[in-house]
Amino acid sequence: DDTFLPVPAGEIAWSVRSGLVAGLSTGGLVLTAPVIRPTDVLFDGTYKSLTDPDGTLLNVNDLGETDFFQQYAGDRIDDGWQLEYFGLPPNARAAPTVDADGDGRDNWMEFLSGFSPVDSKAFLDFKIQGFSSANVMDFRINKILPGRTYIVRANTDLQSFPQTVGSPIDVPAEQTNRLFQDPAASEGKKFYFLQITRH
Repeated sequence: DDTFLPVPAGEIAWSVRSGLVAGLSTGGLVLTAPVIRPTDVLFDGTYKSLTDPDGTLLNVNDLGETDFFQQYAGDRIDDGWQLEYFGLPPNARAAPTVDADGDGRDNWMEFLSGFSPVDSKAFLDFKIQGFSSANVMDFRINKILPGRTYIVRANTDLQSFPQTVGSPIDVPAEQTNRLFQDPAASEGKKFYFLQITRH
């Protein structure tokens, strides 16, 4: 009949099925272990013979944020990525401007382009391959990822703002060895830039 009655908190038995829970009181107060990203906790609440098996508690910092954990906070890199490669903070090697593996790409570029910051053989590679036909320049990027927009830009003098070449590229799944083409490469000299934006 759509009637609701409050259930006394002390009469509910709580149990945790999964998640970083340090404690769960009889009143339903959940204490979590330190977390580095919004994390689900699955738990059951049982009242007399009734059990809700689908309870989900979101991390209290679940504001879509991924960059708020201790010394890793506020540096534009997801904390989970830094933890995966560099362990718990503090770790100076995890800073955005550090090239931890010495491959010429700092941690910010490795994170943005989706490569390991601790493997010197894994890095973004954007290569100009040459003309495939008259005025058509081919170039390739070794890996592109979903959740990012890739824009190729070009200019002829390194002074004016580079113009977009073709359409921005978003992909639904990872692609390797992706071909890009500039169909208007008729100038005697041209400089190319790859812009990557996360979204």
